[in-house]
Amino acid sequence: MRKIVLLMILTSLSIFLLTGCKPDDSNKPLDLSWVLLIVGSDDTYGLINQENDVIVPLEYDTLVRLGTHYLGEKDSTLYLFDKEGKQLFTLDNATVPDDIDDVSRRYLLDNIDLSTSSLIPFIRNDRYGFADMNGDVIIQPIYVLAESFMEEYGIIYAVKEDYTRGYIGIDNTEVIPFDNIKLGKPVEGMIQVGKQLSNIRIDYTYGFYNTDGELVIDIQYEEVRDFKGGYSVVEIDNDLGVIDTNGNLVLQAEYYSILIFPEIKRISTRTTNAESIVYDFSFNRIDEFPDNYPMYFFTTLGYSSFSYDGNVGLIDKDGNIVFETAGIIINRASTDGHYYVVIDDSNEERTYHLYNIDGDKIITQDQYIRNYSDGYLVSESDSNTYSLTSTNGDIVIADQDMIYSINGGGFGETLYTVINQGEHRIITQTGTPINNHTYSNSSLIWQLGLFSVAQNDKWGYIDSNGNEIIPLEYDYVEDGNNVVPMTE
Repeated sequence: MRKIVLLMILTSLSIFLLTGCKPDDSNKPLDLSWVLLIVGSDDTYGLINQENDVIVPLEYDTLVRLGTHYLGEKDSTLYLFDKEGKQLFTLDNATVPDDIDDVSRRYLLDNIDLSTSSLIPFIRNDRYGFADMNGDVIIQPIYVLAESFMEEYGIIYAVKEDYTRGYIGIDNTEVIPFDNIKLGKPVEGMIQVGKQLSNIRIDYTYGFYNTDGELVIDIQYEEVRDFKGGYSVVEIDNDLGVIDTNGNLVLQAEYYSILIFPEIKRISTRTTNAESIVYDFSFNRIDEFPDNYPMYFFTTLGYSSFSYDGNVGLIDKDGNIVFETAGIIINRASTDGHYYVVIDDSNEERTYHLYNIDGDKIITQDQYIRNYSDGYLVSESDSNTYSLTSTNGDIVIADQDMIYSINGGGFGETLYTVINQGEHRIITQTGTPINNHTYSNSSLIWQLGLFSVAQNDKWGYIDSNGNEIIPLEYDYVEDGNNVVPMTE
């Protein structure tokens, strides 16, 4: 059935591991000064602003972020607060769903404010229901699972007692009927659906609904993938092809693997005969690429790595070779896509080379280069210790348990979280600590330029200059994974 090129997965994972703690700037909301922070003490939770003023008292058993709003629970009563901490409603005999965090992150990432027509999820008697912004129950709690209201589409994904899946509209009508065992989430307005069309056949057959509940692409494919840039990869008779949103087969099903890169309008394929072919979004073939290696494009700048006959290199989206050198693996070393690490073992001993996108070699060393930023390298030794050095060879700090680089967002300069023997410090590129404290734990809120830090099991916040913004007096504070997703 589904054909997955393991190399692509490993390459994608290595990109994430190498790039440090910086999300893509395209995900950065314009203004987060309104964001209240969830804090807790003695197993009760409340809201403070970024000046440590208590906005909602710490008296709730549960408090979670729901987009620009906050959903609290106390004594089996649900409370909704707006982004200023004003209470909007209470709902008796209701609790907060445990799986609300994913939708919370999506809302804040897109900077979507809940509207007057939004629906709020709750749990009653182990079943999901939804209330409006006034606290009136609109969708009765009868579902064993439900996703939070999808603001942009006005629909809710839900699962019934018999585990059939469908979508409900804001008026409690079935937008997509509950006769599906496999049903995806909306991507580019299209929803995957899978059905067993025969009692004899075990495998599923797939098609697509739109968000209005119309079956726009017939259920006929052995496998489908979510749409990217208006195209979906489909499987026909164990081979892969591409369809458009009208269901037209725009690339014949004759490939072993297909990857779509909408940011640079390229489609990378590999035939069953192991030939690699790259197409543009008009399906014109670009012939300059090596035909024995699948292209995985680093979409920040539209480059791909390639490897054959003991060489690796970088190639642009039109097939022009940027540089080529001896090596076995090439990975991205900087978030902006301007620097790459080449791993080379052609001389028996493994070495690591740092190149820029002009093909200039910056440095060669015998330690693995994890990250590069502004002339400084985070490296990992064979004994799994970390060091920070300049490209001139100056050692800033060495033999640490872990070093994370932090740049962009609310941070004016590149900083590093250094962890050694359980102690956390934040330093500059020259090795100067931003304050005189060490911490037992730390995280960060990238967009706000804040670190959440702990000492003696008490948490607070410091800014990028090391100033204590929120005193270390709470048992719990939000970190960046809850407030703003740190994803690439």
